[in-house]
Amino acid sequence: MWSPAALPQVTGDVFYAIWDEILVGVTAVVSTLGGFGSDEQMQRIDGEANVVAVNAAKDYGPIFSVTF
Repeated sequence: MWSPAALPQVTGDVFYAIWDEILVGVTAVVSTLGGFGSDEQMQRIDGEANVVAVNAAKDYGPIFSVTF
């Protein structure tokens, strides 16, 4: 039976991640990036950080699904 606890979780700074190590064997990415603060902070966290993560997955290789 499938369990969400079985999914690997990665924590850290999305802007400084070593994506070639994180994405080994990955076929799907689920982003839970988000935050609150000033408009500038929310743009950076909710917008730019998710774009960085999705682009890293796209550039890495055959990622079949990205959800956020």
